[in-house]
Amino acid sequence: MSYSYTYRKVICSNDDDYEMFTRFFMENRSSFYHPYSVKGVLFIIENSIRCGNIILLLNELDEPVGLIIYYIGTRQNNYEDRHVGYIDFILIRKDYHGTRVFLDGMKAILEAMENAGVEEIRFCADSENPYLRVLYAKLAKVVDRVHYDKQSREYLVTYTEEDVYSMKLADYARIVNRFLKRKQ
Repeated sequence: MSYSYTYRKVICSNDDDYEMFTRFFMENRSSFYHPYSVKGVLFIIENSIRCGNIILLLNELDEPVGLIIYYIGTRQNNYEDRHVGYIDFILIRKDYHGTRVFLDGMKAILEAMENAGVEEIRFCADSENPYLRVLYAKLAKVVDRVHYDKQSREYLVTYTEEDVYSMKLADYARIVNRFLKRKQ
């Protein structure tokens, strides 16, 4: 199948956008390294709509092929530390893996963070995932490790520790711009 390399970015802001986001997240939840239960996905969806920011990437048929969920500020500080942007989820439809949609998502994150005045980007990964630990260590440094009570998070994920990675927005911008130049 041939794919266009042009994606329309939609920043979710109304019921139609949120419905498209919800359907896409539910249909693709098994794509994550640790698949989420329905109960876990509903928790994530509700929190994302209430406190987060959601970007959908749509193909030429206006079908969602990717999504980004991010926050300005951190949950631990009631989103008052607005110099920090937290990337919670990036999800690309499986048949779009290997296309430019991930890079377009990275660019969308950069634009959103710049517009919000963010200085630092954070993201988490399962501490027991060797692939992500090696990949993310090339980009950012670990600034914290979060421990979860498995019983209280069982409905969300199966792991109990996440590493919190951090990098300056300027460093993130350099990486994104370098990849964009390569793909032209």
